[in-house]
Amino acid sequence: MSLKHNLMYYAKQIETRLRDGLHQLSDKSKFNIRKESQTIAADFKDMGYKVNTKFTSATAIKREDFLKLSEQWKEKGYSTGTMQNKATVLREILTVANNTEAILSNAELGISKGRDVLNSANINKGCSAISEKALSSVNDKGVLAAVMLIAAYGLRRDEALHAAWALSKGRDITVNGNLKLLGSWCKNGRAREFGMRDGGTILKKAAALVKGFDIKGRLEQFRGRLDRTFKELKMIDNNKSLHPHSLRHNYAQERYFAITGLLAPVSGGLKYTDMNEQEKSLYDRACNIISEELGHSRENITRTYIGK
Repeated sequence: MSLKHNLMYYAKQIETRLRDGLHQLSDKSKFNIRKESQTIAADFKDMGYKVNTKFTSATAIKREDFLKLSEQWKEKGYSTGTMQNKATVLREILTVANNTEAILSNAELGISKGRDVLNSANINKGCSAISEKALSSVNDKGVLAAVMLIAAYGLRRDEALHAAWALSKGRDITVNGNLKLLGSWCKNGRAREFGMRDGGTILKKAAALVKGFDIKGRLEQFRGRLDRTFKELKMIDNNKSLHPHSLRHNYAQERYFAITGLLAPVSGGLKYTDMNEQEKSLYDRACNIISEELGHSRENITRTYIGK
């Protein structure tokens, strides 16, 4: 067995094992883990390791190999975030391979800094709202429901697709008035629930739209239809920046205004350094709330959405 296939074998175990109380990872997370396991094997091969004959298992990886690998990533010019993602996957693989002695932290690899890049330049990555004309052109009810959920609640693409599918089956995806997203729908399997800013108005409209509607195909096909729809919406509205993720940026900025009564830095509001103590306190509070709603593990990621 080659190193590539061996790492993929352990990657498969990561997908199915219980981890941090999570019973299932999202399809995107599974895909990313498999993809990274293959690129890690390719990186070792590029370094001269005999990945098809001698160096064929995760159990053969040593601490010095992990360190050399990180240096290879740096030479290739990978961003700090990319290197941290790769290192996370390799650490997971080493854990399930029972080779924890080879595990190195980001600090030991020299890649612990740089991920928390604040949007201090205040570049707005949001987009203008989708017009009613563009929305009325969407004939696929399942896709339209997903688009509505992304725009209204800042969901990731796959989260919205899973939610639309559940609604089409008549399932209630709320708890005590909060929107509830299952771990299997979310990035890194991190389930969450949060209050809906409109009280659930758009959710009810989406549920009524897809009730009894048969969403055909696998998730990959559903995702493909959504991606094609966004390309069409871009053309109708001449909105080049329109993308599921740009709608998440819109959501973050709108929520910031709703919480603080102030424009976000990326929307022309004050920079953090120019705020008084009260405004800084409001900023920090809004960032904390928005991080939970967007499903981010760290507030610094959210700061790239609202600026600083």
